[in-house]
Amino acid sequence: MLAAHDFAVMLNANARRVTPDVRRKVEQIVAPENVYYSHSQADSKDIVKEIAARRFPTVFTGGGDGTFIQFVNDFAKEAPRSGTPALPAKVGVLHLGTGNAVAQMVSSGNFECDLQSFVHTKTSDYQPLQLVQA
Repeated sequence: MLAAHDFAVMLNANARRVTPDVRRKVEQIVAPENVYYSHSQADSKDIVKEIAARRFPTVFTGGGDGTFIQFVNDFAKEAPRSGTPALPAKVGVLHLGTGNAVAQMVSSGNFECDLQSFVHTKTSDYQPLQLVQA
């Protein structure tokens, strides 16, 4: 099992599927101090600063494609300022949004099963994605 500090989860608090029940289940799997709830783009930037400072090797996003893209963009901007790599070693996607094309691309299914699998399995699925930078 991974140590509590080995990964973080950033959830879009405004996503319809990020319900109080989902929050409770995530916090039963992930150390609550490693779960972040973004209510706005400004929140996302602040959360990314903390995640970068804590140097998590893996970060899961949940709330749809917009949440994932916001995280990637914010992290790419924050990394040079904080002296961290351009992105964490791995960015996971939890299927918790309305638009979930990225989650489908990486075969994300039930968020609870995906997190449990990550925590309890020494290996994890890894799907490299080529992202556009302009």
